[in-house]
Amino acid sequence: MRIPFVSVGALTLATLGACTAEAPHTITTPADQRSCTAADAVNAGPSPFESALGAYEAEGPTSFVLARLDAACAGDPNACTLLGVIYESGDGTARDPAKAAAYRARSCGRSETDGPALDLGGCTELEPFRDRAIFLRVDASHCGFLIGCPAGCSASCDAALEHIRDRIQAPLLAACDRKRAAACHLAARAVESGIAVGFLGVLADPASDSRPARATALRERACAGGVGASCVRLAQDLGREKDTGAQKTKLVRACDLAMPSACLELGDQARVAHDLAAAETAYERACVLGLRSTCRDLAKMYAAGEIDGHGGPPSPWPRDDAKAARFRDLAADPKTDPRSAL
Repeated sequence: MRIPFVSVGALTLATLGACTAEAPHTITTPADQRSCTAADAVNAGPSPFESALGAYEAEGPTSFVLARLDAACAGDPNACTLLGVIYESGDGTARDPAKAAAYRARSCGRSETDGPALDLGGCTELEPFRDRAIFLRVDASHCGFLIGCPAGCSASCDAALEHIRDRIQAPLLAACDRKRAAACHLAARAVESGIAVGFLGVLADPASDSRPARATALRERACAGGVGASCVRLAQDLGREKDTGAQKTKLVRACDLAMPSACLELGDQARVAHDLAAAETAYERACVLGLRSTCRDLAKMYAAGEIDGHGGPPSPWPRDDAKAARFRDLAADPKTDPRSAL
């Protein structure tokens, strides 16, 4: 029973790496024209999100700043993402899982014609809807504007990149230094995407690429400050490095911060280690936090008294008809998850 525990960030870098291979070219396609138009829009002046981000850096998440970010969310998914992380982590305001999920959901569904120049990844981290298989999307317009800018408007694109550094990355890093965990989390995304060092040829020499270490340091600060998505990403990276002890520490932290994929991974690891009590606790928390497929699997496991071996022999599991009925109800009723009743 598992959803693949993969690193969205790794997919981001791989996709951006493919984009960096593009050579400068003339404006020949609609995507090229959108790239130039996007650059011109950035150069025209700070967007509502960028202005609100500056206020957030200076003042923190006051009610006035939150209202400005909410207004900017109507036109920029990055504003929605920041609000989602703020409410998810309780960064300077009361934690509100329902608001966090609502803002995260609003960061999704943008097309390549209305997406931002820099996507800070809110949609790809939308934990409560992980069952819906939301995957990373990098639009052609994003690749064209940020990496393979047409030669016909290269000066405009260069100026736009400088503005993005000044108006998005710099305020996020400054807010992170002021111990605003949500800013640390988004700053890691911005740094990892290459805004810190420019785009053209940035992945040509991976050994000289300092972004992963910088992003990890920012995520450590975000995780310590209560951003579960940063803890999840750190756990994913540690898993690739085979540091199982440190990975489990991050997974426990992320599960405690209501990240269902971390709870699910903890359950899988405990089951493999034949610690059924720990597996049961972790799986049940993943279900309650919104992973409906886990609720359905738990209902089957409690009803049958075993876990499907997926081609191999089944493993034992405590039989409990009352729990089987409870998890069937949880799987069928979205109201049982406070973050999906939106």
